[in-house]
Amino acid sequence: MCTTDPNAGDEGVALIYVPKDTPGLTFGEPEKKMLFKTAINSAVYYDNVRVPKEFRLAGPPMDSNVYHFFEAGTGWHSATMALGIAERAFEIVLDYTGNRKGGFKPVRQHSMVAGILADMAIGIEMMRASTYNLSYMMDHLDVYGPPWTPKFISKAAATRTFAGDKAVEIVNKGAELLGSMAISEDFPYEKCLRDAKITQLWLGGQQICRYRVAGGYYDLKNWA
Repeated sequence: MCTTDPNAGDEGVALIYVPKDTPGLTFGEPEKKMLFKTAINSAVYYDNVRVPKEFRLAGPPMDSNVYHFFEAGTGWHSATMALGIAERAFEIVLDYTGNRKGGFKPVRQHSMVAGILADMAIGIEMMRASTYNLSYMMDHLDVYGPPWTPKFISKAAATRTFAGDKAVEIVNKGAELLGSMAISEDFPYEKCLRDAKITQLWLGGQQICRYRVAGGYYDLKNWA
């Protein structure tokens, strides 16, 4: 993904296929991360790398359209990931509070704990509704239009931003009910704590996504 002309806007966006064995293409060492460890990330270096012009995806305007579609598609993917993490966290907390006793009864029978569990469940239901709605839109582009338009990207960014923020909120609330068990590596919850945060950080982060949301409602310059 590169720019052929920084002054050309979308017309200057180019998507080019570069095979991994191309001369001059090298990679740095895998980065050590707190979370999302199954995804390998490293620096990519291009030293006088050349490929045939036929390796460009399509040329303008399709290259930029596909690039913008990535924004919508990855927003959907991030939302589904956030939803799955939140659902898993809720399962763990629901089970734990049902088995651990306080005051001679399971702790989830206390009104304070029940209220927190209810808030977690409400958040998950809203995440699910928003994510499924975006999924429906992506399956019916004949109704909702191309996925590279500002309006569509705005919808995807809104869903992703909401899901990421809500996932972190839900997982953090659940941790309060687990106490120190939440951070034990011998207990499955600490992975939820780590992995929920990436849904707020990657692909530009929450603030860039909010910029994309606003771009769907008015002419926000350089919004993408």
